[in-house]
Amino acid sequence: MNIKLWYTWRVVSVLIHLIAVGCYGFALLFQLSHPKGYYWQTNDNELALTNTTLLPGEYTFGWKLKYLTIWNLIINFIVFLFCLICDCFKSNYMFDEPMKSPSIEWMYKIRDTLFHSLVFPLGTFVFVMFFLLISIKGKLISDQIFHRRNPVFLSHLTHTIIFPLLLSEILITYHKKWVKKLIEIAILMTTVLLYSIWCLYLGLIHDLWPYGILRHMSWILRIIFMIICAVIAIVVYFVGVFIHMYSWPTKRIKQWHTSYDN
Repeated sequence: MNIKLWYTWRVVSVLIHLIAVGCYGFALLFQLSHPKGYYWQTNDNELALTNTTLLPGEYTFGWKLKYLTIWNLIINFIVFLFCLICDCFKSNYMFDEPMKSPSIEWMYKIRDTLFHSLVFPLGTFVFVMFFLLISIKGKLISDQIFHRRNPVFLSHLTHTIIFPLLLSEILITYHKKWVKKLIEIAILMTTVLLYSIWCLYLGLIHDLWPYGILRHMSWILRIIFMIICAVIAIVVYFVGVFIHMYSWPTKRIKQWHTSYDN
């Protein structure tokens, strides 16, 4: 293998991880620093004159943790931070040096398993569903209060850049399959189930539906909608598996790093 090309891949991989951690970390810090929204003080008087009868959901019980976008943002930040930590290991740059430390190997296992089971499926799902629903009718997922209280760049940091970074990551950095696909799907479905229960709890107990589309559905339709979303998440998972397999044939894997040949 061309060693210069291999080191070029490593540099690009580190840059992707730095960009992801920087963008996601800034987005989380910005929202924590402005829990009511960046423009809330200047626009609240004007918003009070509107015909809005419901309190803005993200500023009530549960804050923004009601939204899958924030769950995805936190998960992406943590996993890409793991990627950045793994970039600091000597074995990540020495082409012929295997991973000797069990703790380092566990870091790679956590990174790769979470990337396959959660990061790519949830990130792609959030990206696709956000732009799909907002293109149909923006009020299905957000309201005028959200747009008036938050700067445009925040929406891009939490929705737009997700898929380009994921696609770049899956093409540039090899993520080994440490566990069976069934286990990865189980991790994904457990997360989807927990979030679905959380949404139903918010709606049933607090009358706070994270997304406007859920408020206008009957209970049967809500359950069906959540099942359909779970099925879509599984489909997206297998799309990620296919992209990874296509991008990393056996020959390229063997050229990538001797530590993965164990």
